[in-house]
Amino acid sequence: MFDSHRSICKPSMPTPWPLGSSFPSLHQTMAPHDNFIASHNVASVLAEVKEQPSELVDLSLDSTVEEAFDVLLANDILSVPVYRVEDETKVYVAIVGVLDLLKFTTIQPAIDNLNTQSQVLPDFGTLYDRSQFLLRPLKDVIGLTPESAQLFIVHPSDPLSELLRLFTSRRVHRVLVVDDGAHTPREMLSHRAIDLTKFNAAKRISHPVLLSQTDVVRFLWRHNHHLGKILDTPAGGIANRSRRLFPSSTLLNPEPENTVIVTIHQTALQAFSHISSTDVQAVVVVDDDGEVVGEISAGDLRGLNRNRVMDLVRPVIMFLRNTQGQLFRPLMCHARFTLSQCVSALVKGEAHRVWMVDEEERPIGVVTLSDVLSVFVPATEE
Repeated sequence: MFDSHRSICKPSMPTPWPLGSSFPSLHQTMAPHDNFIASHNVASVLAEVKEQPSELVDLSLDSTVEEAFDVLLANDILSVPVYRVEDETKVYVAIVGVLDLLKFTTIQPAIDNLNTQSQVLPDFGTLYDRSQFLLRPLKDVIGLTPESAQLFIVHPSDPLSELLRLFTSRRVHRVLVVDDGAHTPREMLSHRAIDLTKFNAAKRISHPVLLSQTDVVRFLWRHNHHLGKILDTPAGGIANRSRRLFPSSTLLNPEPENTVIVTIHQTALQAFSHISSTDVQAVVVVDDDGEVVGEISAGDLRGLNRNRVMDLVRPVIMFLRNTQGQLFRPLMCHARFTLSQCVSALVKGEAHRVWMVDEEERPIGVVTLSDVLSVFVPATEE
């Protein structure tokens, strides 16, 4: 109830700050998660999740699309730095992800024609001959997504908040980390190459390191006891958050809720075409009742070659069983689940998303790594 007596009370004089005491610092007045983010940098992440970084897997601009698909599958990775050689030196020009390769594949006439259900499917030999696009060089793929259109560079001394900004507002999933002695801009157009091998003087980084969204989420989860009440945020407030805050200028509909579903009756190619046209990394597969039975992502296209192109016209469920060995149900949550529960599931399940479902397990949204990281972007960065 409104207290009329209090509303007319004279304002009291401010209480003097006790002599001999100090004013609270900025970090003391910040929320715990903001304080944690402000207190760490890229080196903090490297020290914990990249203690012994493996040799960087990379490919030359002259490598073929088919070779890239094979390398991604063989190394169980989703992207690869691409370089050209100048004076016997590797000069990195872009990071090509599996989504770039997927987009390149689905726009090919030989593949796009397979989406026409009324058309008689070509025999294997004909389709093999039409799949020569897989022999084209990677330089033809660069620029199909924000991740490959610009080469993003960070240094160990860069603040963690800068890394979070790149992983959310710039819609990239991986960056290259180079020595602090490299005075390079944070982002470079693909045609303006950077000779990273000149910047490897630091003992901490003997060669460029690929740092991903997954690495940062794992780092945050290791310090969940420092993040405070932000971890109690309901999943309903996180789902699709990154796309709402930082919508893609290339999409007419930045909201993915009504564009992430394919049915068990659609082909794998239709699912991949859906991923390509909606600029998402994965779509959820539902049965005749609309309940979740699986998911198909850009990563499921890894290993594509001319001998396997015919697999694309298989029903999505059959394609997934063939590539994965069996059909796996994806991670799911309800809107009432917390950010803490979602992050725990993502880290322990080594997953990239959690599908939010209703009581009948029908999909109503998705919590991605980008959504999780967007929660920790400082307010001034949003």
